Amino acid sequence: MGTRPVRITDANRPTGTHKAIVTVPKVSHASGQPRLNPRIINLERPVASRGRDSERTTADGSIMRPSKALLSMFLAGFITAQLSARERTTVELRSGEGVLCNELTVPKRWTVPPYDGNRTLVIALDHLGFYLGYSMFELRQSDRLLLGAATEATIMPERNKSLLYSPDIYAMVQRKGKAVLEHASADERNAALVLRPSGKSVAYGIPGVSNLGLDGKPIQYAGHAFMPSGPRLQGGIASTDQAYLALMTWDGIDYPGDILTPHRINGRFFIDIFRVSNGRKAALIQGTFHDIGPGEFVGESFWIDGSRFVLPLSRDMRRLFVCEVQLP
Repeated sequence: MGTRPVRITDANRPTGTHKAIVTVPKVSHASGQPRLNPRIINLERPVASRGRDSERTTADGSIMRPSKALLSMFLAGFITAQLSARERTTVELRSGEGVLCNELTVPKRWTVPPYDGNRTLVIALDHLGFYLGYSMFELRQSDRLLLGAATEATIMPERNKSLLYSPDIYAMVQRKGKAVLEHASADERNAALVLRPSGKSVAYGIPGVSNLGLDGKPIQYAGHAFMPSGPRLQGGIASTDQAYLALMTWDGIDYPGDILTPHRINGRFFIDIFRVSNGRKAALIQGTFHDIGPGEFVGESFWIDGSRFVLPLSRDMRRLFVCEVQLP
């Protein structure tokens, strides 16, 4: 009896998702930028659940919330616990003729811009700075590829959505045959084209599939069966031009721990890049992880500009793996 493929259809995929992460679903908004992970914290509560004195407007029009200090204390403790973990990731391009990958390292922590804390609501920026899952990479194209970082913000009392950008701007250049980052100017960034991340989710809500394993089943998409390298599905995203499919899987232990049991997070991850038109594998990216779960970095990967795939490698957003598919 043959292996029955797992079929992906739009009918079993929720609308409005930005990326396909089985364990950690993402959402998107009108601007096309990735949003923050709602599993971490929800800043908005239903209006009906707020007490009469839970919000007060100050003389300058800003809103003061008694829960703000408590929220900050909670985030400080949560973040401190995460930062104390000795996270490690490795990555390599195992196979992929016509695929070029570069591991990039930001030379220092992303600088936090000044902002009015009484009128600007952001998540964890004061305690942590730019941090994967709370913040996002922004890539732009001029004569060279530019890299920046941003985080979502809400401007009060208007509740207008905005982005806070780090003043740090980097450009990817080649030196002695190796890709490195060098500082770029604000003028170059402002004149460059913003490269929007892919919003095509292809592996969310698959019938019979959970994060516990694929049971050796291929994933069927666009009329082809795709067999990923790992046993546990993390998610899948199609490139912006729909020409390529990245299936993200892993193997190992991802146990975050609790008050009585220490965490255990170790394993391997796999990212298979397929050509959608014929179902053939174009590349295999694989690596290891320790003290950082696959959903925290592999689950944050995305496509830009058609054939470029970006894989974050650290919570502090200082390491990333950028691949360009150059198939004829």
